[in-house]
Amino acid sequence: MKIDLHCHTKNTKNKESDLRNVSVEKFKEKVELSEVKFLAITNHNCFFKDNYKELKEAVKDLCYVIPGIELDVEGINKSRGHVILIANPNDVDDFEKRVNQITKDFTPDNFIIGSHELYEKFKDMDIIYIAHFLKDKKLSIEDLEDFESIMSKPLRLLKEASNIVSIGVLQSNNHRAMIGTDVIDWNNYENCTFGNLKFEIKDYKSLLKLVDKDTQLITDLINENFDEKIIVYGKSETKEYPFELPIYDDVNIIFGDKGSGKTEILNSLKEHYEMNGDKYVEFSGGDKEGWYKQLISVNKEDYNIDNLQLDDNCADKLENIINFSDETPTSIKSYYKYFKNASKNKKKTMMKSLLISKSHSFNDKIYKNLFSDYISISDFIKKLENFEYKNYDNDEINKNINSLNTLKDNIYKKYKEVWLEENSSKLLDDFIEKMNNYVSQNIGSPSMPTETGLFNFVKKRVELKNNIKSITNILNKTSDSTNEYIGKLGLKGNVYLTTKYKFINLLNKKDINHTTLISNKGELANIITNMGKIMEDISSPKLVEYTKTIVQDCNNKDIKDLNDFMSIERFFEISGKQYKPSKGELAILSLQHDLISKKEYEIFLIDEPEANLGSTYINDEIVPLLKDLAHAKKKIVIATHDANIAIRTRPSNSILKIVDNENYKTYIGNMFTDILYSIDSSEKLSWKDESIKYLEGGKDAFEERGDLYE
Repeated sequence: MKIDLHCHTKNTKNKESDLRNVSVEKFKEKVELSEVKFLAITNHNCFFKDNYKELKEAVKDLCYVIPGIELDVEGINKSRGHVILIANPNDVDDFEKRVNQITKDFTPDNFIIGSHELYEKFKDMDIIYIAHFLKDKKLSIEDLEDFESIMSKPLRLLKEASNIVSIGVLQSNNHRAMIGTDVIDWNNYENCTFGNLKFEIKDYKSLLKLVDKDTQLITDLINENFDEKIIVYGKSETKEYPFELPIYDDVNIIFGDKGSGKTEILNSLKEHYEMNGDKYVEFSGGDKEGWYKQLISVNKEDYNIDNLQLDDNCADKLENIINFSDETPTSIKSYYKYFKNASKNKKKTMMKSLLISKSHSFNDKIYKNLFSDYISISDFIKKLENFEYKNYDNDEINKNINSLNTLKDNIYKKYKEVWLEENSSKLLDDFIEKMNNYVSQNIGSPSMPTETGLFNFVKKRVELKNNIKSITNILNKTSDSTNEYIGKLGLKGNVYLTTKYKFINLLNKKDINHTTLISNKGELANIITNMGKIMEDISSPKLVEYTKTIVQDCNNKDIKDLNDFMSIERFFEISGKQYKPSKGELAILSLQHDLISKKEYEIFLIDEPEANLGSTYINDEIVPLLKDLAHAKKKIVIATHDANIAIRTRPSNSILKIVDNENYKTYIGNMFTDILYSIDSSEKLSWKDESIKYLEGGKDAFEERGDLYE
């Protein structure tokens, strides 16, 4: 529908072209040629009521004409620009009176009014303001924002662009844009650029409804596809399957008789989007206890220490504890036997190398880790070499590859050095031991022990204690928690899904509920108890007994890392206290959660969300969320009997389903045109009348409530 809310019919300023002056005959001719259906007369700093009425009457069968004016306005920061005011034709006398009051002491050329004074003068009227924005003679952004801030209905401030491309730019940046002809030459009016309203509206009230809806008004080159035609399955007047429906990037309401095929339409849309591979959110009203239980349930995958962002899950340390074996020092008896045969041992002193004691503790992990690093870097270099660089800086990547090659070579060099050092020492120790044994066998004398074993004995126990210390430090860590916003329950406040993580330890083992663990509480308690005993006395002769018990308990329940020691509780919370919502509250929260947590989805299919929902919650919590999604250009299709949802969301598309003696009918339309068109015939219904009938319980019930509420 073509619309022009910035149209001049008279030359009012000295520098304006005389071609702006238009006769009644030419006005009618050009309006008909242009096919514009909605027009506002907005002359500079003047309003001529008689001229307005004359022109309006001349095109009453062609176009709806509304009164307006274009004013010179000064912002609080002293920037000056043009602001258009348009008014309800029913208020034309009042509008004229107020315009005359502010302009009486000025000529059109020297008129200026402050933005705050302007708003105060017209704030109690149904005025739509259109400010120059992406064009000449505009207020500064600061002054425009200030003007918007003082308005009780800021949605009624639109921003005028100079062309359709600019409209697209504004709308893509969430500005509510408008375009007018600002006609200079009436001889060429039909060739001007017109705004194309997304809906056919019939009067000023319909325009206000559309403006008050937080959405874009004008189609543009960037966003021409406002709706999508989809074949759906359901019950129609003449056949069961199929028929075509427009689905808008906005709120789409399906309402009407029970059993008329509303849910069938939703199911058809679901199949359509599934076939296209589109992501969608599906919601149906009813009992949400299952949703609640699923949300607070804890799965095995949740028991992951990585959720706590710790540096170490201590899997290797627990493995070392499980694989611990005590080192037995060399007995005094071995030295006694050696020195008892001192005479024979004199022969052995001839070989001084045999008296060398082993001092090296062989450790192959060092060079194995180095070799593992070498392999990892080599594999990464191969991936980089095979990588398709495309838009990347090849020189920079080659430079990095060269640096990695240098690192790889250095690691390999270090690996060889450590390997030689460790293995040569090991070979020397083996040689000493074997020579001692050989000599002992040939001279019949026991060899002197090559090492006491005390070093390794102490070393292994210290390592055991350190491993247990690392583990207990984490087990004693203060509990962590995460919070996910679920929704709001009116005055009760915001509801969060809280997940509490903690570890079973010596202090809390009695208090931990076994249902919050994935391992048996008894084994875990035994393990941490025995770890505590080892920490108390690392030299205890019972240490081996303690470690054996730990090993047994770990093996019984396949305990491998600290994930098994984790306790997880999940519950709803309000103001830091656990809260179990009622049945109705679960319905409220489940819908809010779907609408909030899945905003990245493009499509929302919602079936009777009002089930178990109170009117207050729908009005205060659900409707604003639906409006937000519509503003983000999502497709929201809702089958409902609730008036708040069906009307206060200001849907772009209303689909009415009627059934009468197995005769199924489908109508489409919207509140802005107040028309519902039959998809099977030329029949038309009033959107208002049908909405009152199916959403308000009928006209009598609606009017009675109105009388009671006064």
